[in-house]
Amino acid sequence: MVYLLPSKIENNEVGFNFFARLYEELKAGGDKELFVDFGTCSLFEGNLAAILGAIFDVLVVEGYQIYLEAPSKVNVKNSLGRNNFFKAWKLDTGLQDKENYINYRSFEINAIQEFKDYITNELVHKQKFPQHTDKAEKFIVDNIYEIYANATMHGNAHRVNCCGEYDTVSHILHMTIVDCGRTIEENVNEHLKKLGENSISAEEAIRWAFVEGNTTKNNTGGLGLAQLKEFIRMNKGSLDIISGKGWVVLNGDEEETHMLETAFPGTIVNLNFNFDDTDYYCMTSEKQSIDINDIL
Repeated sequence: MVYLLPSKIENNEVGFNFFARLYEELKAGGDKELFVDFGTCSLFEGNLAAILGAIFDVLVVEGYQIYLEAPSKVNVKNSLGRNNFFKAWKLDTGLQDKENYINYRSFEINAIQEFKDYITNELVHKQKFPQHTDKAEKFIVDNIYEIYANATMHGNAHRVNCCGEYDTVSHILHMTIVDCGRTIEENVNEHLKKLGENSISAEEAIRWAFVEGNTTKNNTGGLGLAQLKEFIRMNKGSLDIISGKGWVVLNGDEEETHMLETAFPGTIVNLNFNFDDTDYYCMTSEKQSIDINDIL
């Protein structure tokens, strides 16, 4: 079966709804040989390759064979060639990765240190990432790691997929982390049921996961997601969290909620970092020795 991708795939409502229905659309033909054609696609924002790769990974586990038809548009060739997405799926564009991209990677469930090294080297050590102390760096990496941990420990995901792209116009680096495991709604409602509480909607479950102290873990060792939300707020960036039909946008002190037309079979987290941020980040315990006002 040949599947022709749409002309534009962007970080917006149309793009997220496309990915939400893609898994079922690729399976609908009944043919386990899938040829995904990029021929008429003129814009594919690089960070979203993580979502496409996650869906492909699930299909491969289910016995599908995935083949990619080379893009004819230079923009798509650049965005998915320089982040090595095409290379991961055996399509060589001859392009090398650049500072503006975060390499496409697919992590297994036990790759804890490998994932942390990836976040450190591919994101936090980017030239334009906000300046910070070593302790603040560990804080940031550990909080992003929680997304991976939640997917593998509670989402029953087999893999976690990541990549990113820096927008030279807005100076925002978009990084996407995605899994095709249990949704946040499923996990939170299972946890609330054990506590004898009523179930909540997909959007409410996402917001619940970002409240300080809320966790579905059986122990108290996890950082949760509230501190990651706080760092993004201080950075003047934003977060998109999509799980099932729920979509919550955290932007500063404001939250927007949306509903997708189709439930995405897992969780997507878009981390949108502001690279115009000139603040210097440190931990509160370091404040006196460094003598700055901008602290975590």
